[in-house]
Amino acid sequence: MNNLTRIKKTTENYAILQGLKWAPFAIWAIIVALGNAGILPIKTGFITKWQPFTGLLGISIPIVGWIIINSFYKNQYGIAQKSVIQRKREIIEGVVLLIIFTAAIMVDNLQVVPMSFFILACGGLFAYGYFQSNGLRKHMLWLALFFLPLTLLPMLIEGVSRQTLGNIFLFVFGTLWLVSALLDHWILLKTMSPVGDIA
Repeated sequence: MNNLTRIKKTTENYAILQGLKWAPFAIWAIIVALGNAGILPIKTGFITKWQPFTGLLGISIPIVGWIIINSFYKNQYGIAQKSVIQRKREIIEGVVLLIIFTAAIMVDNLQVVPMSFFILACGGLFAYGYFQSNGLRKHMLWLALFFLPLTLLPMLIEGVSRQTLGNIFLFVFGTLWLVSALLDHWILLKTMSPVGDIA
């Protein structure tokens, strides 16, 4: 890929390459998984007792992080306006994803086969990140492969509670999400210079 093509693709995908914005949510998912598993010294009894306040407080932390990092991207790289076509595509994508994940959850609840279609859908979501960026985010295909063995978790560790399976998934998902966030930002750094550096 020549420099001109890379710059064009990076500019077109500027919104999704702002990876650091999602890092707080990925870290939050990892912490929740480790806390639920008892690996981190989180007082789950206290959290449960004071729900929903503790839940709202917990989710507010990554949201604040997202806002701060989003402000960083605006100051450093500017704002890219989305075209009408891009906005329509995002709406269609959102509806399709909602249908796919709803169907996956419904199938999993039926427990017809000993595998998780929800996890499979998550892997598909990561793989779609490659095609969504016109091949720029190659790492998304590699990260998607990690979901394949996870889909067989219900069969591989039969008898394990659904909560434990959920914690394993949440930890792996959070880790892969964090890796993708860092790699997205790395692609942005390789191609675009901060606004203040342009002279």
